[in-house]
Amino acid sequence: MSKSNPSDPSPLLAILDGAPSRNRSQLRLLLITWLVRSYRLLILGFAVWLIHHAAQTTASPSDDADAGISITSARQIFPQADRLRPAEPQQKRVAVLSASGELLGYVLRTSPDTDDLVGYTGPNDLLIGLSPAGEVVQVRLLESHDTASHVESIRTAQEFWQQFPGWTPGLQPFPKIEGVSGSTLTSLAMAEAVQRRLSGGTTSLRFPEAVSLKEVQSFFPDANSIKVDQPRAGWTAAFDAQSALLGYVVRTSPATDNQIGYQGPTESLFSVSPDQQTILAVRIRQSYETPDYVQRIENDAAFLHLLAGRTLEDYRQLDFQSAGIEGVSGATITSFSIADGIRRRLRMDATFQAEKETSSRSVRNVTLRQMVLVGIIAGGLLMTFWTRLRGRWTRRLWQVAVIILFGFWLGDLLSLSLLTGWSRHGLSESSSVVLMVLAAVSLGIPWTTKQQMYCHQLCPHGVAQEWLGKLPVQKWHLPRRLTRWLSFFPSIILIVALALAVLKPGFDLTQLEPFDAWSVGTLAVASCVIAILGLATSVVLPQGYCRFGCPTGALLKFVRSHGQAESFGRQEAIASVAIVAIAAVHFASSWETKINQEKLPQTFSDRLPMPAISGDAFGTSWSVRLRPSQTLPVELRESLSAELVRIERKLSHWQPESETSLFNSSDTTLELEVSEELIQLLQQAKETSELTQGKYDITVSPLVDLWGYGPARRTGVPTDDEIATALDRVGWNNLHIDAEYHSLRKDHPQLQIDLGSFLQGYAADRLAVLLSAGQIDEFLIDVGGELRARGFWSVAIDDPHDPQRPLLTLKLKDQALATSGTYRPGLNGETTTRHLLSPVTGRPIVTDFVLCAVIAPIACDADRWATAYLSLPVDEALSLAESRHDAVLLVTQNGLIQKTSWWPRDQ
Repeated sequence: MSKSNPSDPSPLLAILDGAPSRNRSQLRLLLITWLVRSYRLLILGFAVWLIHHAAQTTASPSDDADAGISITSARQIFPQADRLRPAEPQQKRVAVLSASGELLGYVLRTSPDTDDLVGYTGPNDLLIGLSPAGEVVQVRLLESHDTASHVESIRTAQEFWQQFPGWTPGLQPFPKIEGVSGSTLTSLAMAEAVQRRLSGGTTSLRFPEAVSLKEVQSFFPDANSIKVDQPRAGWTAAFDAQSALLGYVVRTSPATDNQIGYQGPTESLFSVSPDQQTILAVRIRQSYETPDYVQRIENDAAFLHLLAGRTLEDYRQLDFQSAGIEGVSGATITSFSIADGIRRRLRMDATFQAEKETSSRSVRNVTLRQMVLVGIIAGGLLMTFWTRLRGRWTRRLWQVAVIILFGFWLGDLLSLSLLTGWSRHGLSESSSVVLMVLAAVSLGIPWTTKQQMYCHQLCPHGVAQEWLGKLPVQKWHLPRRLTRWLSFFPSIILIVALALAVLKPGFDLTQLEPFDAWSVGTLAVASCVIAILGLATSVVLPQGYCRFGCPTGALLKFVRSHGQAESFGRQEAIASVAIVAIAAVHFASSWETKINQEKLPQTFSDRLPMPAISGDAFGTSWSVRLRPSQTLPVELRESLSAELVRIERKLSHWQPESETSLFNSSDTTLELEVSEELIQLLQQAKETSELTQGKYDITVSPLVDLWGYGPARRTGVPTDDEIATALDRVGWNNLHIDAEYHSLRKDHPQLQIDLGSFLQGYAADRLAVLLSAGQIDEFLIDVGGELRARGFWSVAIDDPHDPQRPLLTLKLKDQALATSGTYRPGLNGETTTRHLLSPVTGRPIVTDFVLCAVIAPIACDADRWATAYLSLPVDEALSLAESRHDAVLLVTQNGLIQKTSWWPRDQ
């Protein structure tokens, strides 16, 4: 093998130094050419990023999609709906109740869980109604970021929406869905959103609780961690401390949700070996059956043991009689329903697994559409690069195929709205892969070559213009200068489209192009007008729209290569100036918006906008204020009012049918099941009682009634004996909370609770959730003086010595403010709280300060602690507040203001 001489110059050096000037010139031209091409690609990439950034900047966050479901929305599916339960955190659905309290069903939204499913240009948000048994009742479109004309055609396509009702998620495979002609991608994305939101077998309406680690440890004592829905929905994988797989625990629901034994359904758990082959043990988890029957089965260890020790495949085909499985005496029907429930669960798993293997997307004609589009792309490539196919009749046949298949049938034409939608929302698995290939090829071929494949070979609108241009009609011959100026018009439209996409994200770009007119079944008025005018013009001005009106063509022309002698020219300069200007306006506008948000009114009252909505609740008034540029939709207004009514009816002890009143009227010391919402509020209150050593106590309700501040409306000063009797029924330590089982127990049968010290703050927080879910960016909520702000707001604290003037103004940003004060002299002239009673003395608390204000992230905390600190001496209140890092302000009787170090400075 020969070796090169180290002294020999390299070939590259020979080109640069020793080669003729012609070679150096070619290398320089090649370098400039690729620099220019790269620069065009850079501009295109920056435009995509700018559109995406603008969309993200203007997007409103959603705290909880289900919290945005109003009673009005629920009535679209359940006309008899009277009220809604709070959203369930695990299933993220809302229960719909009638006026009599009957469960009508459930409603839920697909967003934000499916926001990554992009149809043609954007995601969709759908409202789904389920019957109490879990069957889909109706699916409705709430909101869409897809092309308006496509969405409208789907909204009115009743046959599309009628394909969903009757499907029971978890028990049946997802139905075969036919897309809407002309809007196939969008409609199939909606179907996939429904499928993802509901399918998988994890949604159980009767047994919604997820399997816990404690339950898994009853099968695998060494279990240290679990993974729910692994390796499939309804399965829970168990791992030891070394992360070794111990096995699986499988729940029979929802396969058994509608399987009634003697009286109701039963959910069982069974453990499976690590190799997913053998059932190890079976246990009853929850049941609506007669408790005596369930107990008999649990006591019969032989029956449950008989169900174990079999492979999953054997159990799927199991014949109970042949296998010698007999029911438990006295509970035969119930025991057989448990045994059959395991078999149903295993068969359901097999059905879903088979469906998953055969198709990841249960819709028809998807494969055929993709194959046709692949054929269109392949044909376009052949027509572009194989010159022998460009014969007269070959081209005519190809153009007919483009018109019929690509134009009228598929309708997925390349357009600015399509590319902008992808830029805004990104690409996802739901997007058509072949359509992405079409876009990549259409942009990539002109970038690397001089060929314009899409405009010359694939665009049906261009084909139609070519045909019309051959009609025997006298043609227009425009002056050269006019032709030159008109040729800039597509680029101007392209720049305008980019500006609209960045600065006005809500603008529908389909109104600038004719391509939506090719989608059969859609109603795109602007596109149809542009299409008709363009085609009519092409009769007398060949390819008139392509030459003087097509912004998509201008984009393809911008990236198009001009050969091996590229240079920076006019189009690069214009594109650079345009995109820099649009970016500057965008960032300047964003900065101005931010500055305006931080600007505060000079006064707290005159500059506040009028309430967008107001009313009465909890015996006081409430209101919501918005910025002048914002409006409150009617549906959201109804949701806010309905939520306040719900909270008052459910939690206020002033309402005789509320959950609080029912607990107070109960004389039992046994455990009583209550809602998770009430449990969470009571836990927070009990924690406050512990930290204040019982000086804050929500069990003072008997004292409140005794002093005439409660629903009893008693008048007169109570006697010492009456106070002593009431004190026997008071004490936060006498209230026991079981968070796991959502139950309460009281040691004294007449112990009562009063949530009035923080219920108004909690109501303000709930309104904030609804407003945020309704995409309201800034608001100020006032419920009886307890404030919750989003954005910057200037508010005031009244002077307790002169309520007609403010003590000070505050700048709240995404915070809450609550105040508690003393305004009524006591029996001996001392300052007392008219609404706060001591759980120690049974009398109004005597305090040395008249006002307590607390700033906190949420109003419920601010409201509760404003009352708690008021019940303490000043030194104790300040010390506790400092240790908790609370922003607290206290005003003494002589007007001295004291603050914690966490109170905002200069306030």
